[in-house]
Parts: sequence; C-alpha cells; structure tokens
Amino acid sequence: MDLNLSISKEKIRTMAKDIALAQGKVVLKKDNPEEKKDALVAEQRRMMDEERRIKELEDQGRKMSEEAKIKAEREKAELEAIKTKEENKRREEIALQEERKRAEEEQRKREKTLAEAQKIEEERAKKEAEAKRFEEENKRREEAARMAALQEERKRAEEEQRKREEALEKARKAEEEKQKILKEAEDARRIKEQNRTQKEKLLEEKARIAKQKNALELEQTSVAQEKQPLEDRKKKLVSRLKTVEEKYKEIEDQEKRIEEKQEMLELEEEKAKTPEEKRPLEKERWDTEVKRKELEEARWPWDAKLEEIEKQLLEVEEQEKAFLSKESELKIRIQKLAKDEEKVLLEIEKEDIAEEAKRIDKSIDALGKEADILFNRFEGSKKKFAEALEKEKRIGEEKRSVEEREKAASSLEERRNLEKERWSLAEKRRQFETERWNIEKERNEIAKQLSICQSRIKAAASKKEAGIKRIEEIGKELGTTPKIIEKKEDLPIKREDIPVKKEEPPVKEENPPIEEELPKKEVIRVIEKPANPSEDKRSRIEVARKRIEGLKNMSPEKKEEDVSAVVQREIEKKEVQKMMEESMKREELAARLRNPVESPAPIAENKEDIDEIIRIVPKKPSWKEKLFARIIIVAAVLVVLTGILTFWYWYFKIRTQPPIIENGEEIEVPVALFEIKDMATIDFSNQEDLLSQLKDLIEIWHPDNRFKRIILKRGGKIIGLKEFLENISADIPFEFFNATEDNLTLFMYSQPQGNKLGFAAKVKNRDALSSAMSSSEESLEGYFGNLFSVLTVKTPIQAVFKNSKQIEGYSGPDFRFKAIANNDLGICYHISDHYFIFSSSFKSMEESIAKLSYELEGKMIVKDLKVGDQGRQVELLQKWLANDIEIYPEKLINGSFGEVTKKAVIRFQERYSREILEPQQLKKGTGIVDLSTREKLNGLYSEF
Repeated sequence: MDLNLSISKEKIRTMAKDIALAQGKVVLKKDNPEEKKDALVAEQRRMMDEERRIKELEDQGRKMSEEAKIKAEREKAELEAIKTKEENKRREEIALQEERKRAEEEQRKREKTLAEAQKIEEERAKKEAEAKRFEEENKRREEAARMAALQEERKRAEEEQRKREEALEKARKAEEEKQKILKEAEDARRIKEQNRTQKEKLLEEKARIAKQKNALELEQTSVAQEKQPLEDRKKKLVSRLKTVEEKYKEIEDQEKRIEEKQEMLELEEEKAKTPEEKRPLEKERWDTEVKRKELEEARWPWDAKLEEIEKQLLEVEEQEKAFLSKESELKIRIQKLAKDEEKVLLEIEKEDIAEEAKRIDKSIDALGKEADILFNRFEGSKKKFAEALEKEKRIGEEKRSVEEREKAASSLEERRNLEKERWSLAEKRRQFETERWNIEKERNEIAKQLSICQSRIKAAASKKEAGIKRIEEIGKELGTTPKIIEKKEDLPIKREDIPVKKEEPPVKEENPPIEEELPKKEVIRVIEKPANPSEDKRSRIEVARKRIEGLKNMSPEKKEEDVSAVVQREIEKKEVQKMMEESMKREELAARLRNPVESPAPIAENKEDIDEIIRIVPKKPSWKEKLFARIIIVAAVLVVLTGILTFWYWYFKIRTQPPIIENGEEIEVPVALFEIKDMATIDFSNQEDLLSQLKDLIEIWHPDNRFKRIILKRGGKIIGLKEFLENISADIPFEFFNATEDNLTLFMYSQPQGNKLGFAAKVKNRDALSSAMSSSEESLEGYFGNLFSVLTVKTPIQAVFKNSKQIEGYSGPDFRFKAIANNDLGICYHISDHYFIFSSSFKSMEESIAKLSYELEGKMIVKDLKVGDQGRQVELLQKWLANDIEIYPEKLINGSFGEVTKKAVIRFQERYSREILEPQQLKKGTGIVDLSTREKLNGLYSEF
C-alpha cells in the first residue's frame, strides 16, 4: 500500500520566527497592541495546526507499522508452510534410501555367508589333506628316528660294555695294589709292635680302617661312574616323558573343553525353535568339530611318543638293578668300617682325656702354690689394716677429748691453742685415712687375684671331672670297664678366710664401732688331722684298688649300676659334709664379728700342726652346666673328626679324582632379563640333539601370544650366549661377544603364524655392537641357518633389511628386520643402551621390546624427571632416595614428583656435586633428574 506523504510548501509553517524572537534577533517595528494580539492569535492557531498535523502523521505511521507487521507475519507463515512441506518430502526420500540400503545389506550378508561357508568347506578339505600329509611325514620321520635310535643304542651298549671291562680291569689292579699295600703295612706293623704306645696303636688302626674305607669308597665311585651314563639316559627319558605328558595333558584339557562346549551347543540347538536361532548355533558347532578333529590329530603323535619312552624306561630300569645291588653291598661294608672307626676314635679320645687329666693335675699344683703366696700377702695386708684402724681410733679419741676441752675453755688464748691442736689431729686423721685407703686398695687387689686363682682351680677341677665322666661314657658306649683316673686331692689353702673385694664404710666424726665386713666365699672348713698322712694316702689307694678289682669281676650291666651308685653316694656324702662345714663357718664368722679387732692367731710353723685346713671344693654343677659342657666336648670332638675325615677324603679321593656332579644337584638358573612364567629345559649332548629338541618344542601347540623361556644345559651346567651360538654353528664376529654379556635369555613366542624363537642379552658396548651387526647383516641369514631350520617356512620371499619405523602403524622403538617367509618369519634385531634382542618374527620382537622396556623402568631410571611427573619412574626414584635418611627424611613414596621430592633431589645432587654439578658448571642443585643425575643414581642403586 503506497502512502502519499507530500505536503505543499505553502502549508508548512516553521518556527524560525519564534526562535529568532526568543534569541532577541527580531525586533518588531511597531509597538501596536492590536497587531501584537493578532500575531499571538495567529501563532496559537499555527501551533494548534502544527500539533494536529503531528498527530495525523503519528497516526499514519502507526497504521503503516501495523500493516507492515501483519504483512511480515503472513509471509513468515507462508515460508513455514513451504519449509514443512519440503522437510516432509526429504524425510520420505531418506526413509526410501534407508530401506533400499537395508535390502542391499541383507543381500550382501547372504552372499557373504554363502562365501564363508564355501571357504570353510575348502579350508576343511585343505586341512584334511595337510593333516594326512603331516601324518605320513611324521610316520616316515619317526621310523627314521627309531632306526637312528636303535643304531645309537647299539653303539652306546658297546661303549658301556667297553667301559665296564676297563673299570673291572682298573678295579682288579686297584685290588692288587691294595693287597700289596696292606701286606707292606702288616709287615711294618709287626716290626714296630714292640715300640708302640697304646695311642700309636689306635692311630695306626684308625689309618688302616680309613684306608680300607677309602678303597671301598673308590670302588663305590667307580660303580657310580659306570652307572652315570645309564642315569643320564634315564634322566633324559624322564624329562622327555614329563614334557610329553604335560603337552598331552594340555591337548587333553583342550579336547575336554571343546567337548563340553559342543555338548552345550547341542543343548542350545535343541532348545532353539526357529531356523534363524539354529543357524548360528550350527555354524559354531561346525567350528567346534573342526577344532576337535585338529586336536585329536595333534594328540596321536604324542600317544606314540609316550609308549616309546615308557618302553625305553623299562629297559633302563632293568639295567640299573645290577648296579644298585653292587652299591648296596659296598654301602654295608662301608658302614661296618665306619662303626669300627668310631670305636677307635672313642679309644683315642679316652687316651687324650687321660693325658689331659695329668696336665690338669700339674696345673692345679702350680695354682695351689700361687694361692699360698697370695694368702700370705693378704694376711700382711690384713694386719696393716688392723693397725690403721687402731691409729684412727686413737686419733678419734684424742679429737673428742680436745673438743670437750675446747667447749670448757674459759679464755680466748686457750681456745685458740685447742683449735690449733684439733686442726693438727684432723690433719693426722686425714693422713691415716689415706693410708687406710691405700691398704684397702692393696687388699682388694690381692683378693681379686686370689679369687681369679680360685676360679682357675675350680675350672681345672671341673674340666678334670668332665673328663672322668666322659671316659665313663666312652666305656659305656664301647661296652668295656672304664679306666678310673685317680682324683687328685684338693690342695689345702692355709688361711682362715678367702677375701672378696669389698668397700669399707667411711669413718664418721664420732667414734662408731668399727667393724670389718668379712668377705664371703664358697669354701668349707674341713676338720681333719690324720695320724700319719702317708699311711692315710696308702689306705685310700688300697681301697680304690679293691673297688676296681671288684668292678672287674662284675658283668657290664652290674658294673655300670655299681659305678653309678658309688658316684651318687660320694656326691651325697660331700653334700652333707659341705652343709655341716658351712654351718661351722657361719658360727666362726659370727664369733669373729663380735670381736673385730682381735689379733689373729699365730701362723703354725709346720703344716702337720695345722688343725684347720681350708680345702677348695668345686661347686656341684647344675644339670644345665653338665649338658652344656657335654655339648661343647661332643662338638669339639666332631669338629676334630670332621677335619681328619675331610683331609683323608681329600687326600685319597678328591685329590686324584675329577669333580663329579651328584645326581639331583640343583644348578642355579640365571635370572631372565624380563619376567617369563613358563619355562622348558633342554639337556643336550651335541648340535644334532639340540636342534632336534628345539624342533620338538617348536612343533608343540601353545596358546597364542605367550612367552616360554628355554634353559639350555650341556654336561650338567647351563650354557650362556657364546656357547649357544657355537652349538648352532653361528659364525658371529668376535666383536659381537666383546660387546655383549654372556648371560642368555632364550625364549619361544607362540603366535597364530607358528611358534618363533628369540634371545636377549645385556649390552656392554652399544657402538661396537651396532658396528658388528651392521657389517654382518648380509650374512645373518647364513649365520642362523641352523636355528631357522627348526622353524616352519611356508612361502620364502626375497627382501632386504629395513627399519621398523618405515612400517605404517608401528610406533615403538626402532629395530632392523628382514622378512624371510610370509608367515611372519624373518631376522629382527634391536640394540639399545642396555640390551640386545634377536627374534625370528616382527610380532615377537614388538612384544619382547615392550616387556624389556617395562622391566627396565622398574630397575633403573631411563628418562629425565621433574616436578609434575608421575608414574613408576618417580616411585623408583623416591625408593632410592629414601635409602638415605639425610637426603630424603620424609620417605614419601607415592609416585608423584612434588616439592618434597625436588628438595631431596637437590640434596642428592649437592652431595655428589663433583659428578653431577661441576661438569655442568653448576654450584647448586636444580631438582631435575637429568642425564648426570640419572647416571649417578643408576650407578648407586640399579641392579640392572
């Protein structure tokens, strides 16, 4: 709708005049009231017209706005309707397209299902043909192996027969030599018979028994050597049997699981109602039946192997029985000689104890004389001590007298004189007390020496008593009457008391009763005074002789009972006597304490005039002490016997015989470079045997993506990298061995394309190793030809060495590889700063590198660390730093690198600043684990 808003120029009124009038620019020419009034009226009309015009314009604008809004809403509604119509049309087209695609997808699925079924049928037929061919090949191979084994068995039997004949000839010559030596020894023994002591006879008897025993042991060793090849063969057969049984069980378990799965599928198939439900179950059952057939075909060769190995084991066991019988006979003869040798050793021990008892008697005599001298010195010290006490007593009385006179003094001069006198007396008293202290010190020192002397006497007597009891025990063990050693009388010690180191109480200002605390000792006072000492001694000897004669006439059992009874009665008698004498001693001590300053009795001039003799009686040992002493003696005897037997064993056997590895001896297996749970051991004798056993192991079915470590043993020891490569005739340059450690981690990796082999070792010089491998790349396939001969090669291909980084999708560490066949068989090797890996497939190399990298992160720090880092490397760093409490006192191990860890790193860097900071021209630690810090940490704590 078009609006005509034009207004004629004549109708437009402006406010120009009003504005000019307001600004004072326009001045009316005449001041006429009428004109002024007309002008005002005209102005009012004009303003009213203007307001009306403005209102009309506003109304017109409002109407135009409403009409435009209505028009816009109408157009919008029309557009929405058109858009809705187009959207509905588009949705219908999309629905039609989806329906068409769905129909096409169903058609493709049907075609794919038919193609897969056809492919499965073709693969089944192909596998049946391959299985048949494989079975025929196995039969041919087993027949060839059987013929080779028979030939080898025949050669081995001839070799064993030759060795047995040589051993018999050697044994005959040894027996003749032994008889000759025995005859010469017998002649020498008859010549020296008159000049020998009992101990020499026993020693010669012992040497004779040892010689016979050594001869039997040599014969036993010879039999063991003859039996060793048989045992080695049996061990290999048992090992092979165990391996075969394990693999047989694995296949059997797989069959069982497949059978259970098949039964479950059949049950589900019976429950299915519609063809659509049955179809996937039937397909899965087909696959299960195919797998079951494959497992059953794989089990057949193992059935034959089990039967063959068991047959060979029976043959070996029959041959082993003859050797066992001969060994049993030799063992019985050696045991009899060992018993005879034990009896001789007991007799020698008895003679040694008797000689030791004589030496003890001499020692006790010397100690008794030393004790007499010490007692004389102690008595002199005791007398000086009594005199010092008397002087102190007199000074004390004089001092008290002076003090009483001082209190009663009337004049100042008299008091001063008395005070000076008191000072003088106090000074004398100090001198006397100092003298007494020296006397006390001397007396205590003498008492200490005397106590030591008495302890030595007591120990010697106890040792002698133990020797006597041991002789009695030996007699019981031998079933003979023990030789009674005459007990030496305890030495009399001529004094009243045996002192002990004891501090005297200080003397107070007043004059208290001075009492000397008498020392206490384990002594008894025996009141004895025989009329004639020599007659008493003779009578005691006569009584002992009669007792011995009586014991000789008794039976062995009666002798043991009577000897025990006599010993028990003597012990009880001594106990009663000891109690009585201790009671008398206590009474005497009490009497002496009542008269402390009484002068001692005069010392007798002659020993015969002494009525009271102090005799040191050893304290009866407790059962624990007896047991301990016996254990010590038995242990000492065993140590001596072991040393003697070891020497003769070394002299007659080890010195002239090569080292023999005992059956069942455990050999320490080196730690693998990365964790491998499964392990297999191959004990081989030559290259052919090694390759054959490796091939058998490769052909065994294993679950996919699993590692199995292979331990190689030859000649009873585990071989390393160098011996392994030599045994497979890998002519590797010597620079390779100089750049690697000999510790070998040989492994097998199972994957769908077949089992693959590989090995890993630590690196000593990366640059030298890289140079050696680069220069030998073209020859590696030839070097490892024997190793690749045990692996399955399907379709050989020609290729060159490449870097793994060139393979699209691979993101791990770079390594060199060369494909040999299309079943992921090739030469792959990887060199890092720490380890070298060689593998026969790309997949096994990837997994090996991943495992070694993970293992390495737990043993050493391989990357720079800073604040904010987290993970196993940070946790390892915290564990290492926590070993030193000064560096990391917090010991916070949480795998997070924070400020606490940073401070610990700074302390570590500053402690080893010479190796870490100075090469970088730094004075303070940075808190960042850089290359220098990592090298120092790894050098201190890493076990890799």
